[in-house]
Formats: sequence, C-alpha cells, structure tokens
Amino acid sequence: MDDERWAAFNAKREGMAQEEQRLKSTWVRPKTPQAEAVNALIEKPLAHEYNLLDLLKRPELTYANLADAVNTVMYGLDLSRQRMPMRKAWNS
Repeated sequence: MDDERWAAFNAKREGMAQEEQRLKSTWVRPKTPQAEAVNALIEKPLAHEYNLLDLLKRPELTYANLADAVNTVMYGLDLSRQRMPMRKAWNS
C-alpha cells in the first residue's frame, strides 16, 4: 500500500471514530422537536432519552435518515439532497 492510500485509510478511520464519538455524545430527549423527527421514522415513540448511536441499533433507522431528521430539526439543515462523506464512510 502506498503512502497516499495509507493516509486516506487513516483519515477515513479517524473520521469514523470522531463521528462515532459525536453519535455517543448527542442525546435525543422525548417530547422535543428532535424526538418528534425520530418518532416519525420508528414504530414505537421514544419513551426516554437515547444517544444517536443507540438509536442506530434500531432496524428501521439508518445513518442517513437519522442524520437528516436530527440535523433538519437541530440546525435547520436539509441534507436530503446533499451527499455527506461521513454517510458513505459510516455505511461502508
């Protein structure tokens, strides 16, 4: 493996580790706009707070639809038409 590919591999791995930490530290509490956005994607509404990483364990959620729902509510971002590099890295 050449240096350029090794650097790309390490950058991807570091980005994934940072994103995992962000998911662990971002919480969604019931009866908030974020929870309502998540509830629209799942069968049973949130009864208590969850971090985003735990929510991703639910079979009906994907990184892409969870990110779109939470980011739209929290930051007013519509990511549905954008391709974020971390989505691809996380789902790889």
